[in-house]
Amino acid sequence: MAFGELLASLQTNPYFGAGFGLVGVTAGLAIIRKGLMLSAHGLQRYALTTCEVNSKDKSYQWLLAWISRQSSRAQHVAVSTDFVEDEAGRVSSRFGFVPAPGIHFFRFGGRIFKCERRREQMDALAGMPYEVCTLTTLGRDKQIYADIFADARDIALADSRDKTATYIAYGHEWRPFGHSRPKRPIESVILADGLIELITNDLYAFITSANWYHSRGIPYRRGYLFYGPPGTGKSSLIFSLAGLLHYSICVLNVSDLSLTDDRLTQLLNTAPKDAIILLEDIDAAVVSRAPQASDGVRYDGLTRVTSSGLLNALDGVVSSDARIVMMTTNHVHVLDDTLTRPGRVDLKVLIDNATDNQIRRAFIRFYPNDKDMTDKFLAHVRSDPTPVSMARIQAHFLLHRDSAEQTLKHKVL
Repeated sequence: MAFGELLASLQTNPYFGAGFGLVGVTAGLAIIRKGLMLSAHGLQRYALTTCEVNSKDKSYQWLLAWISRQSSRAQHVAVSTDFVEDEAGRVSSRFGFVPAPGIHFFRFGGRIFKCERRREQMDALAGMPYEVCTLTTLGRDKQIYADIFADARDIALADSRDKTATYIAYGHEWRPFGHSRPKRPIESVILADGLIELITNDLYAFITSANWYHSRGIPYRRGYLFYGPPGTGKSSLIFSLAGLLHYSICVLNVSDLSLTDDRLTQLLNTAPKDAIILLEDIDAAVVSRAPQASDGVRYDGLTRVTSSGLLNALDGVVSSDARIVMMTTNHVHVLDDTLTRPGRVDLKVLIDNATDNQIRRAFIRFYPNDKDMTDKFLAHVRSDPTPVSMARIQAHFLLHRDSAEQTLKHKVL
C-alpha cells in the first residue's frame, strides 16, 4: 500500500482522529500552561518588587505593628501584648494585633501590597519559630520599601522615646527583657561633686568623635569601670546615662556557666546599635593573678569564660567597634591590671559612700519645702560615724516620705 493511501485511510479512521485530537488538545494546553508560567515569571521578575524580612531582624516587629495599622480590616490577626506604665508607676497590659501567619493586603503610597507571613522551622537557639514576612507590590522602585521601614521605625521609636529598653543574652542573640522602663533623669542620680559632669562630658566626646578615631587608626570603642561600695548608685547611674543618650542597655552576666569565650565574643559583636553593654560585678567573673585580698574576696572557677577570652573580646582582633562597655564592681582590688588597662577600661570612676554635699542635695530633692532642716538632717546622719551609702539615705526618705521631721527622729538603717 502506498504511503498516500495509508495516510488517507488513517484520516478517515474515527479512532485515530479522536486520539490525534486529544494529543493536539493536550499539547496545546501544555503550551498555554508553559506560556502562562513564563509570563507570570516574567511579570514577577520585571514588573513586581519583593522585599523579605526575617524574624531575626530588629525591624521585624516594627513592620508587623506597622502593617496592622495599615490593614485595619484584616480578620486574621495575632495578639501582641504590651505593658504600659502611667505617671503613678502603675503597670497595665495593652493588647494589640499584628498580622497572623498567612496572606494580607494593604495600601501605602498609592500602591497595593501583598504581605505573606510564613512561619517555618523552630529556631532552637532562639526558642521560637523562625518567621519570614514577604512584601510584594507592582513596580520596580525599591524606594517604597525604604519609606515603609522608615515610617515603621519612626512609629516604633515614638512609642519608646521616653523609655529605656533592656536586653539580655539568650543563646547567641540578644532578646528584649520585660517591658521598657521610663527613662531616669540624670539629675535624680546624686553623686559626689563633679562626677556626673566628668562622665557625661567623656561620653559626649566619644559618641561625637567617630571620624577622629578612624582617621587616627584608633579602635572606636570606650570602656568604663564604676567601682565602690554596694548601694552607692553605680547601676542607677548607668540606667540614667542610657536614658540621657537615648540608648538601650544590654546586660551580660559574664559569670553565667553557659557562657563560653566564643559566645561572649559573638554577643559583644552583635549587640544592638546605640546600646550600652553592661557587665555587672565583673570581679565575680574573672580570675585574678593578684595575691588574695585581706578580706578573702577571690572568685575562682565561677565561670567558663577564660581571662584571655574576656580580654580578647574587650580589646582584641575580634572585638567590635562603635561600642560602649560599662563594668561595675564592689571589689576593684581583685581585678587584674590587664583588665583595667587603657583600651579595655578607659575611664575608672570611684562611686563612694555619701558625702556631706550628697546628703544635703538628696534631702532638698525629697523635701524641697523643708530646706531649713537640711543641716539638721546631715548632723543626724553624721552622729553615727559609720559610712552611709546613698541607697540607705534614699530608703530612709522613702520610709518617711510624708514628713521631714520624722527623718530626724529615726536612725538611718
